[in-house]
Amino acid sequence: MFDPSISPEGACVGSCNHRSREAWRAYHKAREAHAAAVEAWLAAGQQGEPPAEPEQPDVRFWPGAPLVCENDKAKVRAALADLDELMTLRLLYGDGYEARGESERVSGSAEPPSPSSAYDDLNDLLGWLRHHETTYRASQLDWLTAPYRGASASALTSAVGWLSKHLDGILAHPELAAEFAEGVLRWTRRIDQAAKARPRRRSKPLRCPQCHLATLSQMDGEDKIECRNRDCGASRGGPVVMTQDEYDALVLEKAS
Repeated sequence: MFDPSISPEGACVGSCNHRSREAWRAYHKAREAHAAAVEAWLAAGQQGEPPAEPEQPDVRFWPGAPLVCENDKAKVRAALADLDELMTLRLLYGDGYEARGESERVSGSAEPPSPSSAYDDLNDLLGWLRHHETTYRASQLDWLTAPYRGASASALTSAVGWLSKHLDGILAHPELAAEFAEGVLRWTRRIDQAAKARPRRRSKPLRCPQCHLATLSQMDGEDKIECRNRDCGASRGGPVVMTQDEYDALVLEKAS
């Protein structure tokens, strides 16, 4: 989170100064720890050498233009545009059949967990974008309120388009620039990571009833269980393929 108290006036509030801000944040914490150590040293009768003062960081802050530098503006603009495509991929691979445990329910909530974390991400992202659009519109004289766009992929396309059109103004807004710039990059990383997830193939503990090898497996979300041994059933029409019910029946048969 951006902290204006550790950035000099006129410094870019974007990601280009992240390391510099972190260096100064660590320095301030070290100063606090040093002050406590000095108090303890004094209370102990000043025995030994006094605690050494932390070294001030030698870092550079890049200037904003006026709040966000041109390089960071370009990064945020590209990331904002990527959100639309990345969410499409997220929805494609998050089909609403993800297994989610009871532990994922919010404590104390009466609402059941959503069957699709992909659509949860879409709704959360739309809400976040809507908040910033609403805030920016409210700061402009005589602007209309944000229209209702729904909660679909097309709503995201519309929201991203509007925010991209007004991005320069948002990144020059003292109450929005830092949080929006950081948030867009954070959301892009989050959706990009989730969109890279693919359904996993999981091995089954039971051996194949035809080739007797431990080669049975199942894709997440599928009912089909198949033998991955290419030589299985070479003279019988191919490897074993069975449904989940057939596999469960075989498990019971082996256990009896």
